[in-house]
Amino acid sequence: MLGHDPVVRQPQASLAMTFTDQQEFSRQFDREVRRLRLNMLRLPGLVASGTDWQAPLLDRMRALEPGATWEDVFPGLHLPEPDPHLAMAIAAFDADPEAWWQEHEIGQQLLTEFRRLVPRPREEVTFEGQGFGWSLPEDPEYALRILRSLPDGAGWNAFRDALNCKRGEG
Repeated sequence: MLGHDPVVRQPQASLAMTFTDQQEFSRQFDREVRRLRLNMLRLPGLVASGTDWQAPLLDRMRALEPGATWEDVFPGLHLPEPDPHLAMAIAAFDADPEAWWQEHEIGQQLLTEFRRLVPRPREEVTFEGQGFGWSLPEDPEYALRILRSLPDGAGWNAFRDALNCKRGEG
């Protein structure tokens, strides 16, 4: 054995789980992380495999008190220090965790709307196979209201335009 630490990645649901199950697990995991006041940015990625690990993890988290550490959540697992380039983001989270969680929730809602509006395959979204992305709009609540008014499958252009829409334009 070479004696190096395993690669650690963010918790991911088992491949046997349905998409809906994965979403529900993520929602419950996030709720427990928030309740425990854990800094998500201090958790390097963690890959979990196998079956039936999600319920025991959530049970362990539910048994912990606020102020617990990631080491309490994952006992016996050596978690490396976060990358130094995350220092400012970690400090911002520590200073105002509620602001981070609000932005995270908005990002999750935008992702839900993206999946509803931009059907697979999503070739129109990518640029020469390099993927896609978007930034949070200046007025995310307004953008979400516009997105939610669009019909299912409206497409990438409608999604992108809604994110860029300002009050009074929609």
